[in-house]
Amino acid sequence: MIKINEFVKINNFKIFSLENLKKQEFSCFILLNAHLLPQNKLSDIVIENGKISFIDILPKDTVLDNPFTVDCCGNHLTAGLIDRHIHGGFDCCFNEKQDYSELSKGLLSHGITSILPTVMTDSIENINEQIEHIKNLKKDFYPEILGIHLEGPFINPQYKGIHPEKFILKPTLENLKKIKNLDFVKLITYAFELDENLEFTNELKKLGIIGSIGHSACNYDMAQIAFSNGLNQVTHLYNALRQPHHREPALVNSALINDETYVEIICDFLHLHKGTVELVLKIKPGNRVILISDALPCAYSTKDKTIFGGEEIFIKDNIARSKEGTIAGSTFFIDKMLKNVGFENYINCATKNVAESLNLSDIGEIAENKTADLVLWSKDFDVIFNMINGKIVYKS
Repeated sequence: MIKINEFVKINNFKIFSLENLKKQEFSCFILLNAHLLPQNKLSDIVIENGKISFIDILPKDTVLDNPFTVDCCGNHLTAGLIDRHIHGGFDCCFNEKQDYSELSKGLLSHGITSILPTVMTDSIENINEQIEHIKNLKKDFYPEILGIHLEGPFINPQYKGIHPEKFILKPTLENLKKIKNLDFVKLITYAFELDENLEFTNELKKLGIIGSIGHSACNYDMAQIAFSNGLNQVTHLYNALRQPHHREPALVNSALINDETYVEIICDFLHLHKGTVELVLKIKPGNRVILISDALPCAYSTKDKTIFGGEEIFIKDNIARSKEGTIAGSTFFIDKMLKNVGFENYINCATKNVAESLNLSDIGEIAENKTADLVLWSKDFDVIFNMINGKIVYKS
């Protein structure tokens, strides 16, 4: 028989307080009867010391040391969601030095276990302060902070969206050196066409920072040069980019037909029409599409306006726009994007693909020897509990 310390069916899981779970420091968890996605199979999972050690139906004579056992009753189990492009939510903003505790709880409640806090175009002083602030939070913050996504200031003013033009800088070595704590920066969105002699691009490679083309006027030929020189990522495809024309193809066309290129898409069906999303999912290899939220501080806020990038942003019918009518980021997190396109078929676009795009091999999928960053979802894909590094950090 399985040696059990505690055994609960998921319907009774609410009787166990999160505080007690955190205090007890279980080194072993058993999740029985979980419906794994994208595998689409019923299985048991053993988690030991933060790692997945077994995936299959457990033999009846299994003996494990002091496990906490949960019968998942056929509910869905996925790898934790990873959002590499998120500016905030619940009235918290990664461009402002704030207490992010409400955002932390909110993200966990939506199944997100890892993020790249995204700092947008701002003064160099504030960018450096925010990188330092977020770096200092990393140790005690959930979801896991994987590093910084710097969206700007190295963008094209023609395609700035709501980024403040007065702080935009050319992508040069001199300007890159103004950014401190570059070792904590994981990803930089920039306008490749403004990088003279590929100096900026090559320096990012040397530093181990991933470059992504975004807020850019790149045409088709320029994009082909970028992809042939090792760049393989595009920030929010279609949005804040030169738009394709049948006689003048652009970066979008190049990104779609280059099978090795990762593309971010915002699937709220507001930034992109449903038909455009379907086109991307049809054309691109399944392992090269990344769902992002691009969530603004006003995501899941009760307010109808906010300040972002120094500009007033107005929220109406779940769309955030500047006073000029420019669409800003989204008002949803990536679980909503997954519900729009289908959890069952596209869960990897918010988990495994994201991890691989960031060169992270330890998270993003349910596999033996991987870190146990997991989410148990109800049949309707609402979060039941969140596990990070093999510890339950959130339960509904």
